[in-house]
Amino acid sequence: MRAEQRCAQAGLKNVRCVPGRAEALPFEDASFDAVVSRSALHHFLEPGVTLREMTRVLKPGGRLVTVDVTASEDESEAALHNALEIMRDPSHVRMLPRSELRKHLEDAGLRVVTCTPWVNRRELGEWLKITNAPERAGPLKVVMGELARRGAGAGINLRIEGDSIRFDHTAALTLAIKDS
Repeated sequence: MRAEQRCAQAGLKNVRCVPGRAEALPFEDASFDAVVSRSALHHFLEPGVTLREMTRVLKPGGRLVTVDVTASEDESEAALHNALEIMRDPSHVRMLPRSELRKHLEDAGLRVVTCTPWVNRRELGEWLKITNAPERAGPLKVVMGELARRGAGAGINLRIEGDSIRFDHTAALTLAIKDS
């Protein structure tokens, strides 16, 4: 497993890797003081189910931290943004707007303490390098370039600056607590 290799390289000996599905974690109820989800929620078909499962394994008073890219609150902008992400990475399902993330957390029985957004300024070439499918780069460059020229911001401030196609990913770090 990649995580085990990274831990070994870092000299970490207090880490145990347990394979499982996020929708059915292989742990007892109230097993953990904290659960962290980093850049994963947008890959789940049912993020609400996953967040309820994370809550199940939290002890009372436990903390759930999520860090993920978020979508626009405008449905059409979010749909276009998500379509572009799926074209780049077919494992992408859907980024949530922050209001929907909050609702899922609250529906899971958590109290949202903070939700801190920030903007990552991106350049198309740098973003395309993240994918392991170089054959997608050309078509995405054409589509995103044309959208930018037509003023379709896609909820990500898609634009052309000089010779570069640029856009902004808004991410959010959210802290929620399981009160009981």
